[in-house]
Amino acid sequence: MKKIQNMNVKKTSLIIKLSMVFIIGVLVAYAIFLTRDKLMKNANEMGMLLAESYAYKEENRIDFYTMLLGLEEKYLVERIESQEDEESIQEWMTSFSSNLNENLGSDIIDPYAVINGKIIGANPWDGDESYDYDKFCCITDENSDKEGFFGNLQADFDIIDRGNNFWECVPKGHSKATAIAAVLKEYGLSLEDAYVFGDSTNDLPMFAYAKNRVLMGKHDRELEVFDSFLTRNVEEDGIAWALKQLGLI
Repeated sequence: MKKIQNMNVKKTSLIIKLSMVFIIGVLVAYAIFLTRDKLMKNANEMGMLLAESYAYKEENRIDFYTMLLGLEEKYLVERIESQEDEESIQEWMTSFSSNLNENLGSDIIDPYAVINGKIIGANPWDGDESYDYDKFCCITDENSDKEGFFGNLQADFDIIDRGNNFWECVPKGHSKATAIAAVLKEYGLSLEDAYVFGDSTNDLPMFAYAKNRVLMGKHDRELEVFDSFLTRNVEEDGIAWALKQLGLI
């Protein structure tokens, strides 16, 4: 009988010990969870603070550049109104640009002006082989000399109106259509093998050229004149969705 009692005592003691180990394990796991959760929250808060700090700095930089360009415009207008010659204006712009880039970093601001339909740049493009581009964009407002600026470009560039005073300028005779034609020729493919995706007015030549057109969910209305497959928005993986629906993947 005494032996049985001893066995029960040992069994009870073992159960208590195991229970204690289990409880301690649960407490340790809970402590780890709380610590991890606290660390994650701190990391998230730190990340948000860093992002806000970076955004604030970038906003200040943009405001600073805007102010500098505003000052340059003011001084430039004064020189134009005083009828300074083009050579003097260009020298002043080059000096202004050089001083800015020296203090703010190389090639931060590269100003130009359109005077009587002629582009006057701080760093002239003509003869400078370092300028390599396939297109450039510009924004205009009520003070812009669009007629003079685009008139000066039209011999060499096709001007695309992207809406909201945003313009895209591409070398004349070159477009997404000519690029597609070059790729098809290079790889020996037919036009029927090409599928094009578009959403903006700079896609008009491509849509006019291609036979298989896919129109993104969000798009410019000018593209709706073409018979196209309408897919989802870019944010909804519209390209992948269209490729599946068309049996291409």
